[in-house]
Amino acid sequence: MSFLIKFVFLLFCQLPCIHLFNLDTEYPIYKFGSPNSWFGFSVAAHFTSDGPSILVGAPKWTSGQPGTLKSGAVYACKPDSSNGNQCQLLSIEYPNLQEAKKPPNLLHGKHLHPEGKNGQLLGFSVYSSGMREEESSKALVCAPLLRWGQNAYTDGVCYLLGADLNHKGIINTCGPLPKKDRHNDYGSCEQGFSAFIDSNVTLTGIPGARKWTGGVFAKYDFVGSGGFVDSVDRRTMELDKNQGGVLALLASHDYLGYSVHYGRFGFSHEDEKNFTVVSGATRFNQTGAVIFLPFRRNFHAEEGPNLGLLDDHFILSGRQLGSGFGSSLAVLDLNNDGFDDLLVGAPFEYFYDEEENEKGGAVYIYFSKGIKLDKGQSSSNNLIFYSPIIIRGTTRHSHFGASLASIGNLNNDKNGFKGKIFFTTDFVVGAPYHSSGSGAVFVFHGNERAHFSTEPAQQIFANNLPNKPNFLKSFGFSLAKGVDLDGDGYAELIVGAPESNVVTIFRSKPVLEVKLNHQFEQKHVKISTSRSDWGDCALGPSCFSLSTSIFLFDRNLTALKQLNKLFGFGQSPFLCKLEVLPFARGVLPRALFTSNGETKISWPCGSNAVTREEISHQKLYIPVNWTNPLRFNFSISLRKPQLTTINNNNVLLPAISPDQTFHIFGIAFDKLCGDDNECHTNLVLSGALLDLSKRSDGLYQAKVTEKDVLILRLLVENRAERAYLAKLYLEYDETELDEPSVVKRGEFNLNEHKVDIEKRELGKALGFDLLFKLVRSSSERVSASLQFKVFVNSSSVEDFPKDNFWKSEVLLIKEADLQLDGGSRPPIVHFSRGNYAPKDEFDIGPQLIHAYTLTNKGPFYARNVTLKIDWPLRLDTSSPNSDWLLYILEEPLIRHNGQFRRCPIINTNLPSSKLINSLNIYNDATLKLDYYLSKSPYRQRKPRNLILINSTKEEEENLKLIRHGSILQLNSPLWPKWINEESGERVKVVDINCKDNSAHCVQLTCHFDYIGSNDSALIEIRARNNFARITTRAYPDRPQQEDHINLKRPQLELHQAHYAREREEMEESFGMGL
Repeated sequence: MSFLIKFVFLLFCQLPCIHLFNLDTEYPIYKFGSPNSWFGFSVAAHFTSDGPSILVGAPKWTSGQPGTLKSGAVYACKPDSSNGNQCQLLSIEYPNLQEAKKPPNLLHGKHLHPEGKNGQLLGFSVYSSGMREEESSKALVCAPLLRWGQNAYTDGVCYLLGADLNHKGIINTCGPLPKKDRHNDYGSCEQGFSAFIDSNVTLTGIPGARKWTGGVFAKYDFVGSGGFVDSVDRRTMELDKNQGGVLALLASHDYLGYSVHYGRFGFSHEDEKNFTVVSGATRFNQTGAVIFLPFRRNFHAEEGPNLGLLDDHFILSGRQLGSGFGSSLAVLDLNNDGFDDLLVGAPFEYFYDEEENEKGGAVYIYFSKGIKLDKGQSSSNNLIFYSPIIIRGTTRHSHFGASLASIGNLNNDKNGFKGKIFFTTDFVVGAPYHSSGSGAVFVFHGNERAHFSTEPAQQIFANNLPNKPNFLKSFGFSLAKGVDLDGDGYAELIVGAPESNVVTIFRSKPVLEVKLNHQFEQKHVKISTSRSDWGDCALGPSCFSLSTSIFLFDRNLTALKQLNKLFGFGQSPFLCKLEVLPFARGVLPRALFTSNGETKISWPCGSNAVTREEISHQKLYIPVNWTNPLRFNFSISLRKPQLTTINNNNVLLPAISPDQTFHIFGIAFDKLCGDDNECHTNLVLSGALLDLSKRSDGLYQAKVTEKDVLILRLLVENRAERAYLAKLYLEYDETELDEPSVVKRGEFNLNEHKVDIEKRELGKALGFDLLFKLVRSSSERVSASLQFKVFVNSSSVEDFPKDNFWKSEVLLIKEADLQLDGGSRPPIVHFSRGNYAPKDEFDIGPQLIHAYTLTNKGPFYARNVTLKIDWPLRLDTSSPNSDWLLYILEEPLIRHNGQFRRCPIINTNLPSSKLINSLNIYNDATLKLDYYLSKSPYRQRKPRNLILINSTKEEEENLKLIRHGSILQLNSPLWPKWINEESGERVKVVDINCKDNSAHCVQLTCHFDYIGSNDSALIEIRARNNFARITTRAYPDRPQQEDHINLKRPQLELHQAHYAREREEMEESFGMGL
């Protein structure tokens, strides 16, 4: 991959950080619960006839009913800030409130377990429709661990509540589930583990049903033809696997129902009467999934009243094992196209960023394609959604995505992309264990998919909240759907922190709509070339006037009213600031204000901006001659009113739309290029690589051992009118070359004359040298050549663009001197006849270790090194009983850079199973090459128990060797030759080697990715020889020897002799110690 560097005049845009702080974090409202109650485990915004309330679940507290222990509780809290403990304990389990004052026995005519309400977790799930209208205002509260009757089955129950939180009924659908195999059939139903309700649809999740396969219950209320309210129920749990339904796809412990919601995404069955239920199955296939369940008001005959799967079983699957994909869901229309979009939380998904920092939690955003499938397209359900956009948490173990909530059009924005008018829906993501467990929430704004921003519009950290409890923990564990509680047109955010028993309410600031502009009467700023031409401008080559304007739209009356309450009529609520921006990093701004001699000026503004534009005039001057364009940032911010004003009026300071708080613009200068002020230039680029030889084909050539640096000389010449904003780009290989330095011509010292290449200007003609230092590390990539590509351009019109390019190639010659040394441990081996049928490695013969040292003497590194060894394996392969010359016991061991690894046997005619211990004999672990490398250096080798094999008479007959003039009787006889030993004695020897094919050899191959200069690697091969059918003649001075065989290998000699096992063990032990 090439690395692109911009030289000279890199334009950086000095934009303000855009964050719409629409949710007020200076004056949050806290609600406190009892210690250890899990107050805030679930939260919801609800409307009663008395006004808005916050419903809060505290599933570890007591309901107040006699005879119950920690049965759970639900509170209704007023959303105002008058009293943090202004919460009322609700009695919601019985139609008659008097029943709640008695010990529990019956509930809706059914007997309860004697301890059925203890620990039932009432308030585990709390949801409200959030509707202001009384007929549409509903709530749902669940206790997933309630038990009925005398059994130990966990059923769970949900309570339906009306607008005034009065008891309307219960939901308990687990009774009919099979219990033939007790809990192996039934599981632990847990009705209401998750819950949802709006004006028409009620949903409950049942993740423990059918041995934790899970399920969903759905209820749809509608007005029938007679004007009466009717309803239909659908459920997933009652069909067995052979009857279809969800069990055709799901298995035990998939947890369907962990989360529930519904929407209309574009599936063929959807219309105003029919919709699609979505539910998380967090352990499906161990990665989690979202299951789509079509809800049809008029069910098909074959389907019955069951909630089944889509025809093609379409689902959305998680991508990481144990990610918890589907733990949370939100359905909302992010881009206002009329089709619902889907958010899926995966709080346990982990990933590493570019800096290898581990991050945790993710939210998958599935935009609907906005296309309704036809009835016959049910097999095309995979076309409903675009590929997901993923937003991720910023810290480990934050559980980012554990909670999700739609909060409506939080900032009430009406202007979409490029002027398209549409309302968007925003959402909030909870990360309850962010910042070491204190928690955080992140606000994201809806938009069209192509322009959706994965950066949060606002971040709220529990640690930064004012007047918070001593240590706020698990902030963001629960979130309420956004509801406008105070009627100002903006939704409030409700956040639960159950580990601290706190609920926090954030009010939304009304948003002001502001228009900023500027006026400049001249065409461009004229620069005087001499002091005599300065005229009235005594401060510099040029003076000019500039006007700015501010205008407030009256579309949002709420925001304007609050502005008047805080500042009063005729006051200036804003602070305007005009700033001269530097053209590039490190370049001073070129203009100053005459009033203060600085590059910025500010003043109070906006007192009359509602009815007309408020215009301000400023005068500036240019202190010195310059060629850069002028850039300005005109910005506004709200001034902070007195604290007493906020407290007395109980109003919040409005916010300004983020894209309306600044106005960046530029003013052209006289380029001295004619009346049209348009410059036509002709930049000519040339280059050369210094001190390198050049071939006839124009390619440069460099020997790496002689050159540690490369000098690239570039010359840019302008042969026409001025070239403004000239830039030079250089593309080179960053894996072979360090980032270059600019040096003066003829100076190559890396520590001196370094110039920031991003600030170097191109004038009429400019030449400079770039010094590149070659990378010398194991991470570098082997390249046969280096490519240089250079390009120059400017903001002026280029008449001859062909000579704006230059490229060249340098052929690299890298030299490395590799040396191979070999040896044997021990150098001389005495051996006797081997065993015909060895079972233990000691039956074969003496051990020897071939050791090869591969050294790179430099001067450069070596890559992709291959060591090939011709190994004498057997005497003859035509017979299965042929003698083994060097029987390989284990894969070769490589020691390199303080580490050891095995060398797999590759590139041979035989598979590695036929080469390494092909007889599958017993290997002594203490003799293996890596035994002492993987154990403590002080561990002593234990004595071996020798295994003796008794040969049968038939085997002894097979071991008889025939003597017919040759020492060895083989298919191809090996004839001896006479040699003189050092003692002067003349003896017969037989040479067995790979060169003349006297032995059957195989090639062993070991590969090295990288061997640095002056680096070495040790390769060891452990083997034994087994001569089971060889007889030799005796020597007078060697009474136990009969003959002598020499296997000739470079620097390796082996001699055969007969000796006792005690001597063999001593020799082998000595060899292992080397």
